[in-house]
Amino acid sequence: MSAQPAVSPQPAARTRIVMRRRGVLFGALAVVLIAVAVLAVRQLLATTYYSPAAVASRYMDALEDGRARDALGLTDPGALSGSLALLSDEVYRAVPGRPADFQVRETRRIETETAVRVEGVVSYNGTQEPLSITLVRRGTTAILSPRWQVSEGALGQLRVERDADQASGNGTTHITGSESPASAGTGSTPPALTSINDVPVALSPQESAPAFPGDYTVAAPGDSRYLTFGAGATATVRPGQTATARLSAQATPAAGERAVELVERLVESCVRGDGTTTPPAGCPAAFRKDRTFGNTRKEKLSWKEKPQVSAAVEGLGGTVSVRGGTLERSYEWRLVAPLSWEKRSDTARVFEREHTVRFRVENGDVVLESESLR
Repeated sequence: MSAQPAVSPQPAARTRIVMRRRGVLFGALAVVLIAVAVLAVRQLLATTYYSPAAVASRYMDALEDGRARDALGLTDPGALSGSLALLSDEVYRAVPGRPADFQVRETRRIETETAVRVEGVVSYNGTQEPLSITLVRRGTTAILSPRWQVSEGALGQLRVERDADQASGNGTTHITGSESPASAGTGSTPPALTSINDVPVALSPQESAPAFPGDYTVAAPGDSRYLTFGAGATATVRPGQTATARLSAQATPAAGERAVELVERLVESCVRGDGTTTPPAGCPAAFRKDRTFGNTRKEKLSWKEKPQVSAAVEGLGGTVSVRGGTLERSYEWRLVAPLSWEKRSDTARVFEREHTVRFRVENGDVVLESESLR
């Protein structure tokens, strides 16, 4: 019996080689397809979600919803300065009149490749207004596309002014109802607690704070003995503008009464002198009695008829009026020694014409703007 011929291994090996090559080819093709898909997704995200127009739209959507912190997350840190007290979600959600329905109209490069301006329109209480948002390139995103942040957007400024704050430290204090230590330094006023749209906020008076668009109603502070405030004030903030909420104050009748007391104190100080030469500083000339001859002693000044003192309150202060009054000067006189002393007296009208002294409320006290009664 003859032996069977051996089977050649070449066809099986060739099949394995072909299958291996196909696997490599399919693997390479899969890698290419994945890479293309990643690049396509990256390009899509770069031109949509991460594009300047998309960032500007997300920024305005956050403001429409009152999400101030999300809007801040899209803002260039270099664009922020001052107190951020108004840029919290709690404060901004309570603000009516926020921007709504932002629509992009145009996107264009400005100056360099690192800045883009998005032009659009936005609605405030149903009225459309143009809005320009500038974005700057700040690094890259997770997909290595440019990261755009808002450098000039919807931010404005809110400034809270109180008449009492403006009057504080205005001019030189002459006479006050009480002594107070001098203010140390000229630094910024520390923040004071106020209420904006019924939300407590700490703001420094007279200083502007960044604020997003909307209507801010600032509650009036509580009344004091010498000042009373009316209702609160509402200011409307718009992008790039400073809005001022001014809280008006009025001096109280008690301030006028205190001013009268201070002027009466001045008047009384004038009769404490002996009246021989010149009156105390600020007293009218009628308090002076010039001697032409003879000798005098035991001189005394007193009111035969006191002047009438009254006050008119206006704004943060008012006017004190002084009128009338008859001064009596009693003394002993003799021509020469050794003649006996004679008791004598003179009278003089003092405020024949009405004299006025202005006053104001400052730092919680009443201040006369002048010590002079002349």
